[in-house]
Amino acid sequence: MQVDTRSRLFVVWVAVTGAVVVGMVARARGDEMNAWYAGFMMLAAIGGAVLGQVIRTRR
Repeated sequence: MQVDTRSRLFVVWVAVTGAVVVGMVARARGDEMNAWYAGFMMLAAIGGAVLGQVIRTRR
């Protein structure tokens, strides 16, 4: 599968994927969603957006 890393959609995709992974880990551990996981999801989304933007600008 070819991914266009120059697209803004790529940045959104990386950010959403980071947040979804945190949610999946919480469900796998059997924990209920609380403020900590919401904070981790926000942090993962922001970090993913930054990472996606860095990858996007390097190409």
